[in-house]
Amino acid sequence: MTVVNMGTPAPIEYVVPMSEPPGLVRVIATEADRRSAPGGPRIDPVSVLPALRFRNVSKTFREHGRVIPALSDVSIEVGQGEIVALIGPNGAGKTTLIKILCGLVLPDQGSVLLDGCDTGTTPLARRSLGVVMEGDRDFYGMLSVAENLTYFAGLMGVPGREIGGRVAAALARFGLVDLAGRQGRRLSRGQKQRLSLALGMLHDPRYLILDEPTLGLDPLALEELLALMKDLRGAGVGILVASHDLAALEKVADRAIILSGGTIRHQTRLDVPELKAGGHDGLLDMFKRHVGMPQGEVGQW
Repeated sequence: MTVVNMGTPAPIEYVVPMSEPPGLVRVIATEADRRSAPGGPRIDPVSVLPALRFRNVSKTFREHGRVIPALSDVSIEVGQGEIVALIGPNGAGKTTLIKILCGLVLPDQGSVLLDGCDTGTTPLARRSLGVVMEGDRDFYGMLSVAENLTYFAGLMGVPGREIGGRVAAALARFGLVDLAGRQGRRLSRGQKQRLSLALGMLHDPRYLILDEPTLGLDPLALEELLALMKDLRGAGVGILVASHDLAALEKVADRAIILSGGTIRHQTRLDVPELKAGGHDGLLDMFKRHVGMPQGEVGQW
């Protein structure tokens, strides 16, 4: 990576993909420098400012000779230090979107950018990403809490000399110190969720993806989870959370995106007056307006 300082004052940092030489060139420049520099107008500062971006992502699947559209021209942005809720009925495309972000599924069109780096051409950019999937699939049930953290720290590339300190910090941060020696399979649902969050944040990612994190949590465990999410946001982590729990989302999310039939139907901030006045019904009513859910299906998506 090459660093080029092209001017002061008020530097703006741009990350520019380059084909020659391979890799990235990081350019620090003022707006005036950007316009006057060779190739400057080709640099889009909006697209490379710190954020997780899905840009015009489309995906179809084939089944028994049929073409099934899963996503169509989806564009989403998650900035650092904000929580964005992704909601939609089952089959809306949420899981496909997350799989594309993780590199498990390739999009037919579009791209995913992490702080300006295209994950399709720069897979290592995903090191700035933490993912917590639904259920108990984030750790090994036969290993203890501390053993899981130690094992996955090594897989995530944490230097060996730092693993002990990183594990100790994670145990303290996520309230797992007293559970360090307990097997993962013997944890309660809320404790398992805390371990999953600890694993997702073990390598200090700038963005965290949560897939149905509130599923099966009792009220106290849910409050603990929401508090942890707020703490992470306060630390500058950008969070994209896919969930059906509208009441919980309204407590923590800054924005909501409604996805249905593979397309974005609506986006809104959650501090707008109509939602504050309506409480839980505000977001639910908005969902029904833009998805067209029949009254009898409420609570089934």
